[in-house]
Amino acid sequence: MDPGSGGICLAWSCAFAHLVWRRASLLWGLGGAAFFCLIFASSTWLTQSQYTTRPAGVIVAEEVVVRKGNGESYTPQLPQPLHAGTEFVVLEARGSWLAIQLDNGTSGWIRRDSAALL
Repeated sequence: MDPGSGGICLAWSCAFAHLVWRRASLLWGLGGAAFFCLIFASSTWLTQSQYTTRPAGVIVAEEVVVRKGNGESYTPQLPQPLHAGTEFVVLEARGSWLAIQLDNGTSGWIRRDSAALL
């Protein structure tokens, strides 16, 4: 049973028990369980929306130069090229170029054929 299901079961159990025994402590339990469910649902929603709005990817070429713009004529953004296996999120796509952001917050442009989207 996942934490969200446990919180929902606890909330319904407290609500039913309050209907039968009319104890104030059961209302506190219901409120706590409902709050837990709200926090869990919000966390799940934020995590899901992050992955659906910004697709993730990984570098598949041996070395990729991250550029300041979407073309070979732009200067490199980083002093060293990225290596295969480097993960990123896609900020934008234009033609055969992807604007990416690395885990450290650095962003730039790479050729689309040098990466695979997850």
